[in-house]
Amino acid sequence: MARNRVLYVLTAVGCVIFSMAYTSKISAVLLFAVLLYPVAAAVFAFVLLLGVKAEFTTKRIVTDKNEPFDISITLKNRSILPGVPVEVYCHIPDREVGLFADKRVFASISPLGQARLSIGCVHKYRGSFTCRIHSLSFVDPLRIIRLTKKQKHTMSMVFLPRKLKLADILSTSAGEQSFSPKKPITSEREDFSHVRGYREGDIMQLVHWKLTAKQDELMIKQFDSVNDVHAAVLCDFNVYPGECNIMLRSDTVIETALAFVREAVNKGIYCSVETGELSLHDSVSVYDDPTFNRFFELMSDIPAKIDVADFIYTIDNVDLESTSAVIMITTELSEELLARAKAAAQHTAVFYAYINLSLRELPRDFSEDQLVFLNIRRAGERGLHAAAEHINDD
Repeated sequence: MARNRVLYVLTAVGCVIFSMAYTSKISAVLLFAVLLYPVAAAVFAFVLLLGVKAEFTTKRIVTDKNEPFDISITLKNRSILPGVPVEVYCHIPDREVGLFADKRVFASISPLGQARLSIGCVHKYRGSFTCRIHSLSFVDPLRIIRLTKKQKHTMSMVFLPRKLKLADILSTSAGEQSFSPKKPITSEREDFSHVRGYREGDIMQLVHWKLTAKQDELMIKQFDSVNDVHAAVLCDFNVYPGECNIMLRSDTVIETALAFVREAVNKGIYCSVETGELSLHDSVSVYDDPTFNRFFELMSDIPAKIDVADFIYTIDNVDLESTSAVIMITTELSEELLARAKAAAQHTAVFYAYINLSLRELPRDFSEDQLVFLNIRRAGERGLHAAAEHINDD
């Protein structure tokens, strides 16, 4: 635009010299038109922007992360002037990089009409975010005049975490006994509260065979007395030195926790999930589909960086006597955390779920009677790979 303005000034100076050298109606009209153009363009832009309004078509969008979606912006022109074109400056997810960025999009609006912009977007992290329309601008055809009108329209967005699977991660040999209920889960047990359809990962001992025969599909028993087996799931949201991508770390911790809890609920195991978030004074209890759905919603909204208690403090405050198993989900591999895990393993089964984001080779193996070290790596878009390793003290 600066270059266009310089060219305009040079053109205006040339017209002045031309009209002085050749006095005629043509030179006078030419000079008048050149000098009047920016004034007319500014007035046109001012009147147009007074009557133009931009807003998001919807107030809230909920979608999966890493999945393409469209954001719609509606522009309304209440003036009799055509908006050709109007620039919309907004803060939305960028399709190329998968993160929020400031973008400029353009639309033409007929007099007293409206237009709708559809913008393709992708966001690669879960969480709650806000889209914003910052301003509307009009630029004249010669790109000399630019007038801007501030806008304050917002839209909330929630990007859901992936629903990953951990294939039988709660059925490793070291934890099998601890995850066996005190009341055996068998087809003869009748203290269930309701039944539901079969889901992948359900154990066959929970099948209600009589109802299955009647319904002609597998029906699974759900128990209210889930306190038979109690798993404490500890999510580590602490920020450690050297971590550069906090959003990736928190996403992976959350998706791993969701996978563990989903697997546990399928097996009839009661879970208390502790995020360490200081605003949540109590742990989140998950034991059936409705409570899992509420837990999923909570994990979808939780910010990437939150005010949390130290993870060591969270581990030390677990009631090991009433817990069948402790699942520690962390991106940190340190001697202090391993020492806490080994100490807890003297009282109950412990799963040290280390999320190896860097895919680095581990310096040694780990093994204890009841301590299972799970070296979790991302594997594809829909699953995690968990390799159980044993912890040695040497």
